[in-house]
Amino acid sequence: MATIEGKTVVQSFEIASRICKEVGSLHELLQDQLTEAIGSASRENNTLWGIAAGGVSDDRLDESEWLYTDLLFALPLKSSGKGNKPIQCYVGYQISMFGDGVVLPENKEPLLHVFCWADTPSFEGGNYQGFPVLDDEINGFDVLENHLLHWGSANAAWNERGWTFSLRLLQLNTPDDLQTQVIAPALALLNAESISTVSLANLPAILRYPSKEELLK
Repeated sequence: MATIEGKTVVQSFEIASRICKEVGSLHELLQDQLTEAIGSASRENNTLWGIAAGGVSDDRLDESEWLYTDLLFALPLKSSGKGNKPIQCYVGYQISMFGDGVVLPENKEPLLHVFCWADTPSFEGGNYQGFPVLDDEINGFDVLENHLLHWGSANAAWNERGWTFSLRLLQLNTPDDLQTQVIAPALALLNAESISTVSLANLPAILRYPSKEELLK
């Protein structure tokens, strides 16, 4: 600590505090928007899926346990229809500020990962979006048009495929950005007969992934 100026420490914590406040507000807003959008779509549009239970939240601290590196929220989905049906998958998002959630070639900024996975999202359980992609995750893994990670067949049923796309967090500044770049593409992927028909290339904040081989290094 003797090599760091006191002014620098104070300024660093002030910046971190402001960023944390903004990220927290975005997290709350997106959680509300996602819950409302998924609920409304399942009620009004005769979807194949519906919300199975309350949302799942998790977070992760850095080694100092002073700063959050990641936050996530997901909704469990079941097949549509009446009755107590089992959870089929989870749709949600992960905010990654630093750490293995952002370590991609050419990327130097925070990311927001939007996903649909079969297993419960959990940092402690190891079910989160990190890089490189782990060996036990490569079954059926591919990169579609440089913008979508997916597991299983692109033509599989909504509850038999997994996917993730990533957005540059600092380019998501308004509620409309969240609706058009997070909510709308997620709904399109859930409803598509084939995820290969959903184009993400025109989203202003979309991250271009490196090759499959680079992601598996």
